[in-house]
Amino acid sequence: MDRHILFYLVGRLILVNGLSLIIPLTAGLLWGERGLLYFGPSLMAAVALSAFCLYRGRHHKRQVGAGEGAWYMVLVWLILSLLGMLPYVMAGVFTSPADAFFESVSAFTTTGTSVLSDGGAALPSSLLLWHSLMGWLGGLNFILMLVSVMPLVSGCFGLTLSVHQSVSFSPMVASMQESARKVSCIYLVITMFSVCLYWLAGLSPTAAVNQGLMTLSTSGGDSLFDFLRYDSRALEGAGALSMLLASGNFLLYWKVWERRSLKIFLHDAELRYFFIMFLSVSAVVSFHLWHYGIY
Repeated sequence: MDRHILFYLVGRLILVNGLSLIIPLTAGLLWGERGLLYFGPSLMAAVALSAFCLYRGRHHKRQVGAGEGAWYMVLVWLILSLLGMLPYVMAGVFTSPADAFFESVSAFTTTGTSVLSDGGAALPSSLLLWHSLMGWLGGLNFILMLVSVMPLVSGCFGLTLSVHQSVSFSPMVASMQESARKVSCIYLVITMFSVCLYWLAGLSPTAAVNQGLMTLSTSGGDSLFDFLRYDSRALEGAGALSMLLASGNFLLYWKVWERRSLKIFLHDAELRYFFIMFLSVSAVVSFHLWHYGIY
């Protein structure tokens, strides 16, 4: 196994996700919070660890094997979770580091559970933004692995994802970066579209951003992001449309954009079956809720 390429990939992952700490750090300063005290040290730690990993991986071959891909998929979530818990620990939000780690793991894996009874309503606004941003980054990282690293290691487990390949298949780093770039652009555009929908539906800009980040990650689960208390048809419609877009195939979106043809949607078998299942199950659940007088 080539450890150099593993250090290189992990170092880039830490750098990209670590630099995202600048967003809540800047927001905290603008909102008059003490974000510099807990985001500042976390940012420096992330940059230092990234520099170390990139230095160790500077002599890597621009090719990734199945072993390196498998180890990368294992290390991603552990490293991101440790990185994400640092602002919580620095801010003293939780009484135990284990709680901070749990909250970080939940966000980055887009699980949606929380040890906070109020879903984070008592958190400073900058920490709440970091919580939403971690979920957003977790969803993006999962999609990036799905289109770049997952096909590489799938043959090792007897799985086939989108194309047939052997265990010896080793993609070039450049091709992995190209797939990641396409998916990231689509992910960002849909996020911005979702945020605009929530803002037009009546949410404040800050709430719209938090809601958009959480929706695109498809994590959900936090009571703080529940629509029930708003009783707004416009907001529910914006959420439904955003969730449908977030659950689609991002590479299909890119294909439609490149070819400028909506016919690709109509001819995609995966999308057709998805909508059949979605409409069928939604009809059953809706009828059940209406029949028992819940809605």
